[in-house]
Amino acid sequence: MNVKLIVVSVVIIGVLVGGLSYYQLSHVTPSLIVLSQQDISTVMPGWKVAGVLVANYTPFFSSLYPNATQVAQEEFIKGNATLYLYVIEYNATPTNKPGYSEYGHFLIHANVTGNTSYVNLNNVISEEINAIKTGSGLKPEISNFMLSSNDNVNVLEYGNLTSKDINLYIEVVKDNQSITYISIENASNYSEIYSSIYSSVKQYAVNGTLNGYNYFNLTITSLQGQSFYIVGEKPTWVVILEFYGPPQFQLFSTIMERI
Repeated sequence: MNVKLIVVSVVIIGVLVGGLSYYQLSHVTPSLIVLSQQDISTVMPGWKVAGVLVANYTPFFSSLYPNATQVAQEEFIKGNATLYLYVIEYNATPTNKPGYSEYGHFLIHANVTGNTSYVNLNNVISEEINAIKTGSGLKPEISNFMLSSNDNVNVLEYGNLTSKDINLYIEVVKDNQSITYISIENASNYSEIYSSIYSSVKQYAVNGTLNGYNYFNLTITSLQGQSFYIVGEKPTWVVILEFYGPPQFQLFSTIMERI
């Protein structure tokens, strides 16, 4: 049975992350500045802001960016190509890295993948430096329906990713009992998404309703240990919480009431 549950876990996690990676972190605050749509259009016409992820450093980050305090990864798309902008913040002047540009307490890096003509990444980096100088760029913020310190949790990571069909909001929070991974999807085909997830795990799921919305929960045992999931739906929304530690149902119900 554990083999099946591992497969189910991978299916759910794949739906959660939607192409972005989660990192294990300590604490993050909204202070970084990245490029707005106007900024990127100025230097890279035709490119669109797809999303931004903000995170604190961990053992993973500290090996790449010793003494960094926060990292922002911004994503831009044009056709089949994706451009990534990394902004790494330090409390003091950072040690420069090959391929990175240094400005004040920041290291900045950009790369591009996919099918595209030549891209002058130096223009992107220069525009980011200008945004930091002037404070006129995009300041990533935690959406008002997501959890914050007012909900007695530490926000470890937050971000959003927008595609043609889905707006995805992700968050990682920690309280004194659990670390919780949160995925909030806003999509016209929300019911199809919810049904697809449920059909993959229905033999292990326990169904429930609360204040007019449907949800189910399940426990998954894998080689990494045990985790607990709650998945709910509301018109145009699918909410997924994954708990490492005792499940905190009130976190789920708080989000469901806000959306």
